[in-house]
Amino acid sequence: MFSDFFDGPKVSLEELLSAREKRATKQRNLLENEKYPLLSVTMNIPGPVKNTDALSLIFEYFLKLLERELLPFVVSKEVYSQKRTGSEYYALVDLDAKMLKKQMVQLEETTLLGRLFDLDVIVLKTNQPVSISRKEIDHTARSCFVCQEEAKVCGRSKKHSLNELQTKIYQIVQEASIT
Repeated sequence: MFSDFFDGPKVSLEELLSAREKRATKQRNLLENEKYPLLSVTMNIPGPVKNTDALSLIFEYFLKLLERELLPFVVSKEVYSQKRTGSEYYALVDLDAKMLKKQMVQLEETTLLGRLFDLDVIVLKTNQPVSISRKEIDHTARSCFVCQEEAKVCGRSKKHSLNELQTKIYQIVQEASIT
């Protein structure tokens, strides 16, 4: 099962960079003429394979958890798409941006699968999409799901091998009991 989990179409660096640019454009377009902040959901999947049947299943399962979290609030618009570069979900949510960020950080930290997702809260500043940072809500930086040190430091230094990261992701999913 593990070998099938990350067996899918490989994505090039150019495709990833293009997808990032398209996400920024999509975010800006969704935020134009809106008063609500935008929730952007993507997965943290290291390596050249960003989407498989198993990863899509996890994404959709997590969206159900997220739906329950957002139930008390008005969601004025939702967009969901699956791409070779990974699944993407966007929602305009009637909630103060910093409050929404606090809720999303709590979801990232209190659910097993939350470790595998980026739950960005984005607002438009000078016509550019800008993410609310953890620092802005007086929260610590995200920790690495392998060693618990700061995730950005581990990522930049490539402290963990791709196999180690994928093994940990697979373990998290198995522990969450969704596949």
